[in-house]
Amino acid sequence: MNLKRTLRLLSRAQIARILTVLLVGGLMGANPNAANAGGAFTVPVTPVTVNEQTPTQVFPGITLVDSGTNYSGSWVEYAVDASTPADALFLETVTVASTTTDSITVVDTTVFKGNGTSAVPIGTIDGIKDGKNGRNLRINFTNTFSNGNFSDSSSVTNGTIVSLTGWTAYKERVKLNGGTNIGGFATPADGTFPATTDSTANKDSSGASNQRFTVDPTQSSRSGSGYSVKLETGGNCIDAYCIIRGPYIMSNSAVYLQNNDVVKFWWSALAGSDAFDVYGYLLNTSTGATIELLNSTGATSNATSAWAEVTKTITSGQTGNYKFVFIVGTWDATGGRAEGATLLLDDVSVSTSASATTDAQNLQDLSLLLRYSVTNDAPATSRTVNITTEDGATGGAQTLNITAVNDPIAMEDPGFITRLRDMSDTSTATGTFVAYDPDSATATPVPATFRITGGTFDAGTSTDSQTGTYGILTVNSSTGGYSYAFLDTVTALSSDSYETFTVTAFDGIDTATGQLKIRLLATLPVGTTARTISFTSPSPTSQTKAVGDVFTVTAVPSAGANDGTITYSRGSSTACTISGNTVTITAATGTCSITATISAGTTYASATTGTPITVTVTAVTATPVAPAPTRLSGPFFGEPVRELGGYTVEVKNYNPNLTNVITVSAGTFTLLGPIDGKYFIEVRGLTDEATVTIRTSATGATSEEVSVTSGPLYI
Repeated sequence: MNLKRTLRLLSRAQIARILTVLLVGGLMGANPNAANAGGAFTVPVTPVTVNEQTPTQVFPGITLVDSGTNYSGSWVEYAVDASTPADALFLETVTVASTTTDSITVVDTTVFKGNGTSAVPIGTIDGIKDGKNGRNLRINFTNTFSNGNFSDSSSVTNGTIVSLTGWTAYKERVKLNGGTNIGGFATPADGTFPATTDSTANKDSSGASNQRFTVDPTQSSRSGSGYSVKLETGGNCIDAYCIIRGPYIMSNSAVYLQNNDVVKFWWSALAGSDAFDVYGYLLNTSTGATIELLNSTGATSNATSAWAEVTKTITSGQTGNYKFVFIVGTWDATGGRAEGATLLLDDVSVSTSASATTDAQNLQDLSLLLRYSVTNDAPATSRTVNITTEDGATGGAQTLNITAVNDPIAMEDPGFITRLRDMSDTSTATGTFVAYDPDSATATPVPATFRITGGTFDAGTSTDSQTGTYGILTVNSSTGGYSYAFLDTVTALSSDSYETFTVTAFDGIDTATGQLKIRLLATLPVGTTARTISFTSPSPTSQTKAVGDVFTVTAVPSAGANDGTITYSRGSSTACTISGNTVTITAATGTCSITATISAGTTYASATTGTPITVTVTAVTATPVAPAPTRLSGPFFGEPVRELGGYTVEVKNYNPNLTNVITVSAGTFTLLGPIDGKYFIEVRGLTDEATVTIRTSATGATSEEVSVTSGPLYI
């Protein structure tokens, strides 16, 4: 066949690729050994314009020239310089991969290359470097479980989370049959049980507890050289013969599996304080569907399962992106209620039915799909996005000029007021609605007029009020301060009940909307824990004051500082008044007695101060009123951003020169910053909602405390 006829049969893309190789390689006299040295990215000098919160193509004019590098088995990574959680990188996706020859498309987290008749998976988005919340975006040009043989035994433990290369383990209790969320989806059901079990749901008694969670990636491999990973559990049953499960391990990245692809792994299980009960499955990251891989229980308390290989072939109806999940469990085979067992894993692999090379043109086409967005309402004016590859390709720095958008005011979420439906706690709850300008770098509160939707306005008191089913909400239209008082006519309820009040803030131009939610529950969502509450100021608790004196009182619970609402009362005292926590002496003689109460929360019970503040009023000449303590204008929280295993939230108006005490109700936290002048708190190790609290104090000032509640991302 002559050259002219050959060229007629080739596509334009194929001809261009041949010419590129010839020009860069032999015809230009290039070093023939440079084929695997990576190429050179070139991007236009003109910056790309990005409008705030509008996804924008990063590399509209990118080119990549090299001399024939095959990027299969390596990776490409995109990074934003000086990134914050508001910066995001992602690939434009489609619902169905293209089969056109050499076309590059992305479905969910998988990159496909068309070959004319089908679309072949050539890469996946990394499970950790996923481009979200300021993280780099990496695409691994492979379709297998990373570090499947656990040859990299390094690990980092942060609270209950153990991070391994390619995997993340969670030292937490697991319940099957939907009792726990893993990877954003409810766990599958275990329908195979030993002959003798307890009678509770899924044979997993609610009173059982895991007291030992072990994750060790340095165990000897099945061959004796290298490593495997060990998951170990132990604990106790309340009901004999129960099953308790956890910890578990999950692959970070999903792999694309289709008809005739094969998943393989090796496992071994060992008895500990009792029999093993182990479970493993593939999790479809798009639908939550699962494919059971392992379900085995030791027949006796000392049974052992030697190393065994499992092979699973994917059928046509199971095509999709999957993560690998394994859970160690233990069965109380003796009925003695002591539990403990071990699961070992090794050599997790995928054999795919199709393969394709990944060349410079494919990488260039993939880069054309890259998008950038920024959710910060007061973003930096510019960013730079860079490209790196494992194979050493160079260049590829694109400047982005960011145009901010004028956003309307917003309102912070005041959260929930929670009470028991037996109405044993009917204390008045107070708080403040806050409106702010999101375009401000510090998002400081702005003046606004607050109104309740459907409320009644009283011009004399400048308040708006609305009577709900269970109580009356009153809002100061100027300050946003509110109080919610339960109706005297409300008695114990027969079922859980909720009501919501909608409040608007108007700054003269824009209107923001917020909601205050009241929930009356049969029992507290989590086992109620006893606590006490006591005064920390003034000290001592017995004081002598004169008429006209003004002072503040502060009470602190022994646990759960933000789990419930603190209210103060003067009871039957006639020598003083109290507003919030500010006391004013109104009589020349008499006694003022102040008590504090914290309502029941989601975890802790209500409590009342055992020792009240007692003030004896003397008939002396009133002394000049001392100025009220200086307010700190302390920090407040932005909108939490849910992520795998936790969430990130911006701490606005944070001052590191003050005394700031940070606590979380669950998991662990990390304070980040300053990043572009901003501070952030990362909360990790969560499977459910958790509250992060900052208490700010300084000498001569009134301490302030703020909190926010959020939870992990369920994908």
